[in-house]
Amino acid sequence: MLEIKANMKIELDIERENKEGLRTKTTLYSVVEEVCENGDLLIHTLVYQRKRYHLPDDTVILLRFFVGSLIYVAPVMYAERVKIGNTEYEKLRQVGEIHQNQRNDYRLSVIIPVSVERYNMNNYNQPIKGQTLNISGGGMLFAVSEEIGINEKVACTFGAGNVKTVEGTVVRSEKTDGDIYRYKISVQFTFKIQQQKQRLQKFVTEQQRLAIKRQLENEKSKEGINGL
Repeated sequence: MLEIKANMKIELDIERENKEGLRTKTTLYSVVEEVCENGDLLIHTLVYQRKRYHLPDDTVILLRFFVGSLIYVAPVMYAERVKIGNTEYEKLRQVGEIHQNQRNDYRLSVIIPVSVERYNMNNYNQPIKGQTLNISGGGMLFAVSEEIGINEKVACTFGAGNVKTVEGTVVRSEKTDGDIYRYKISVQFTFKIQQQKQRLQKFVTEQQRLAIKRQLENEKSKEGINGL
């Protein structure tokens, strides 16, 4: 039987309504400290923008964790803050069954440099520099300084030390208020072989693990500064 265990790295998707009445989603990372006898979870306190994050009451939160290359999710709700010795933890109550993420392509919010080449008359033009906003095994949303039209073919190169180049077709293009990157472009990837998509999915999973690791390191660094 699949279950959440101590020392597992997790992420939480928290949806809230902002002042304009729009729903926003924040993804935060933590580690399970202990699984209580009744199934409640004690997790390390959450940090967002260098401040302790207070989880909302009476709101279902999506908890996500990895087992190998597979992603699993479970609905949880915030219960209370618990202090053990000098350390505080957040207690979460599981309110639903654990199940494998049914979404074919998990979308990861990550900012990394991307080079985009536009296809024109059997050739790719001079690359445009930009940055990713999110990426999955099926497509990517990125920001660039030049407009790229819908249905244009492009080749996207991204990654550091593990460079990937994937071809695709632009499915959405919109202007933004940014000073440098003035356009947001959504691309649907085109894979010539299935192994290419599998390699990209592995890359996305690796980037997710790195994001969790960085978040936890930042949290520990902040705790160390506060303890001085």
